[in-house]
Amino acid sequence: MLISQERGLIYLAHPKTASKATRQLLKGLGFYQPTPDGNPVEAGETPQGHHQGLLTHPGDGWRVFTTVRNHWDTWVSWYYFHGPKGLPFGPEWIELFLGRYVQYYPEPDRLWALHDTFADRIMRFEHIERDLGSVLQQPVTLPKVNLGAARRATKKKHYSEFYDEATREYVAARWKDEIKRYGYSYQNRRNHASP
Repeated sequence: MLISQERGLIYLAHPKTASKATRQLLKGLGFYQPTPDGNPVEAGETPQGHHQGLLTHPGDGWRVFTTVRNHWDTWVSWYYFHGPKGLPFGPEWIELFLGRYVQYYPEPDRLWALHDTFADRIMRFEHIERDLGSVLQQPVTLPKVNLGAARRATKKKHYSEFYDEATREYVAARWKDEIKRYGYSYQNRRNHASP
């Protein structure tokens, strides 16, 4: 969580949504990580590091914002970030991940449940600079961050190249409510424009 009292803004960082680059930019604009002895939203904080969330909305005068990402793209990114663990990419690997990293997805059927409940504005990873600029009411360019070799590998291919029909349908069924809520769809390499 980062806050700006001057702007009345609170940023909640979801994993796999360019949160490291977003945090770096926001810190440069005066946002800071709250502490227990100086936090204006202490009643709502939870101890989850830079992905900490809110238990309640902080109230009038504050706007909370976060980011979501296409579900199919998110899972490819997680696979390369955490490594295969001896399993090929697919439903079995995703279920194993969900069991081990429940802090990121406390409600496994909602990838974005950690923060979207209290967010006043939901930005999309797919055009985050535009959305973040709108929230901040100024143009922004996210800084480049060191993503490491494994994560750079996902940049060379479109996420659809990692899916077979069974895995594609598994993601579609498991997160159907959120996919519908945010207007996402599975796009193959030939027509990969995101909403």
